[in-house]
Amino acid sequence: MIKLKIVKIDTYNYCLLDSKKNKYNLILRFYGLEKDVEVNDYIYICEKLLDKSYEGYCGSYSFGQLDDTCGKDNVLPYDDDFLAVKTKDKNILLKRLYG
Repeated sequence: MIKLKIVKIDTYNYCLLDSKKNKYNLILRFYGLEKDVEVNDYIYICEKLLDKSYEGYCGSYSFGQLDDTCGKDNVLPYDDDFLAVKTKDKNILLKRLYG
């Protein structure tokens, strides 16, 4: 998992920054959240999902609640499909959605 700071959001286009100041641009959609993800929040994502040579890379990802039926069952924190969002108020655990 890599920790990325959200530095800019333009609709679904997220500009993310890691601790070494590397920039990542991804299209991210979040479903089932009580409150929208904001600039200066952090996401923890599998590094493979940032690697364009990884067969599961697509540059556009959807994430939702762990019990959502549109994703894999029983996603754990070390799975590629797991994502965590850290806001100033709470930690939110999500999984990648398909379909």
